[in-house]
Formats: sequence, structure tokens, C-alpha cells
Amino acid sequence: MNYPDKCALVEAIKLVRYYGGEVNVFSIANEKAIDVLKEALALGANSAVLISDPIFEDLDTLSKAKVAIAAIRKSKAYDVIMFGDVSVDSMNGQMGIIVADKLGLPHISNVVRLWNEDSKIVCEKRVEDKILICEARVPVVVVVTIDLNPFELYNIAYEEIEKVNKPILKWDAKFLGIKPEELSKKIKISSINKIEQQRERKIIYFNDYNELSEKILEIFEKSAK
Repeated sequence: MNYPDKCALVEAIKLVRYYGGEVNVFSIANEKAIDVLKEALALGANSAVLISDPIFEDLDTLSKAKVAIAAIRKSKAYDVIMFGDVSVDSMNGQMGIIVADKLGLPHISNVVRLWNEDSKIVCEKRVEDKILICEARVPVVVVVTIDLNPFELYNIAYEEIEKVNKPILKWDAKFLGIKPEELSKKIKISSINKIEQQRERKIIYFNDYNELSEKILEIFEKSAK
């Protein structure tokens, strides 16, 4: 699962545990995303929808937002619509704000912490070297950063994902009432060039900052020998 989206999912699950409600997950993708949706259900989402159709392939961000909006309007009533700040495939970071604008909803981005207060969502929003406290009445669109819950993300074993027996709905363009002429592919990727790493990349898994610092020191000590 896309790491920023997992941050949003985990935070949504926490909100529901504290305040009640349901977490419904959408993915605009092909059949390969079934495993991602199974992982979302295994983590605690209540329902999942695969939004898939040949005309949804290779869309630009604006058209993807149109598809997302159509799905939101077909779904249950909502209080909070959450997005990760970027997707690792395109890194555009525009989906949340476009959806909020088209639905006429308030939008809070760069969120590092959020909670509910009397039908309001209150957020800590990071802006350079400051933290802004923002609030908005629901319904609201919230875009979270990967700093929101770095120690609370956890991986689900493949065996647990395969045990998921909740149904995954599939919605296509006909169900959503979207016609091909309503979508565009104005941005085309002409080529993909891999960036060669000049140094070895290491992924460090840790539970707290003490463990992280110890592992970093261990790496430095080994490289100095």
C-alpha cells in the first residue's frame, strides 16, 4: 500500500475507534489493487471498493478526481474524506484539494495530528517551522503527511490478508455514470528514466527514536571499519 495512504487509513481507523462510525476505502486502479484493498480491510477498514474501468487507465489528476467525486457521491454519508498527501507513482499531491473544491468542502492539508471536537475536526498543520491549529465543521477533506503516525503503522502478514472475507465491491464507469468524453489524458508520460543510486540505500525499521538512533550508529560504525 502507498505509504502516505496507509497513514491516512490508520488515522481514519483511530478516529472511528474513538468516536464511532465506519471507514470506507476506495482505490481507482486495476485488478492488481485487490491485494491492497484486502490489506486495508485487514488493518480495520469496514468496506472497500475497487473503482476500475478501461477508461480510467492513465488519467490525469483532474480526471481521477472526477472519478473519486462520482464514487464519493455514490457512497454512504461521510464526515471526513481523507487522503495521503502524495501517491508514490505520480507525486502530484493535488487530489485532495481538487476533490474538496469540486464538492464545496473545507480542506486542511499537511496534517500531522487530528481529532474530533463537537462535530468539528481539529488538526495540527505543519507549515515550515510552525504548527498551525486548524478546525472545520464536518464534512471536511483532510490530507495527512507521513509524519502523522510513523510508529503506529504496522504490516499485516500475507496469511492474515488472505484470511479477509469481507466483500470488495467493484464499481465501473457505467455504475458511476461517467462517460469517456468527460475524462481527459492531458498529461502523457513520454519516458521513465531510472535514477542510479551512487550509494547503497538502507531501510531502517524501528519502534521509537532510541531504537532508530542505535541502528543509525550501528550502520556508521560498520561503514567506518
